[in-house]
Amino acid sequence: MRVFPSYRREECDWAIRWDICLSCLKIGRRYAQKIHFYTSGPYREHGCYSEEEGFFLMEE
Repeated sequence: MRVFPSYRREECDWAIRWDICLSCLKIGRRYAQKIHFYTSGPYREHGCYSEEEGFFLMEE
């Protein structure tokens, strides 16, 4: 899992899913990617992270 130091709106510019990054910021969480490695290649889940809750996906 990769947790990014996104604390300000402009820090979401580099995020693969900037829309999720902005949604995480709105609720006071950090943008994160959970990466699964399969033989066909990596698969990334994009969500939010906090120390208390860990990684979680945003409801679409």
